[in-house]
Amino acid sequence: MGTWNSPESLQTYARLIAESASGRIISVGPSEVIIITELCRSYYEWAAHYYQNILPYKATINTLVTLYGDLLVDQFSPLK
Repeated sequence: MGTWNSPESLQTYARLIAESASGRIISVGPSEVIIITELCRSYYEWAAHYYQNILPYKATINTLVTLYGDLLVDQFSPLK
């Protein structure tokens, strides 16, 4: 959708909301294929700057990577 709060992202967001309200099927484009490890790495980098104490999240992230790290994100579900 673009950089957060940029004119491009705001326009795309407004279009998606309008399409959703009209009942149209929304497509945001092709998704990037990544594995759980990559997703967790990106989340950890973001969270390290956002949270004052990242330690409580680190154990959960490590467990997720250990158990499901090589699984594609779009294949992960609560049933795994």
